[in-house]
Amino acid sequence: MTDAYELDAEYVVHAAAMPHSGDGLAMTESARDATRNALETADELGATSLALPALGCGVAGFALREGARIIGEKILRFDPESLADVRFIAYGEGEFETIRTVSNSL
Repeated sequence: MTDAYELDAEYVVHAAAMPHSGDGLAMTESARDATRNALETADELGATSLALPALGCGVAGFALREGARIIGEKILRFDPESLADVRFIAYGEGEFETIRTVSNSL
């Protein structure tokens, strides 16, 4: 966690989902862990909102559809104390459509 400086936010919670091995099982666990850690950290800080990108689905190369399912499931199952608004953000129309389709199926 760091200060958000000039961003319109109080904090930036840094989460990386890129295991050294890069295999599918390690990526799945890494995406789950990174999502859980980001949610828990924001909640522990008393944050009321959080924006999450598709962790592990960028340069790490994890499949967006699978990553979106894992992240969406973690968000749905999280029992927050302070978090009331968690947004799963997308970059570009194609990513948005994939995330929306997967999220709607959950």
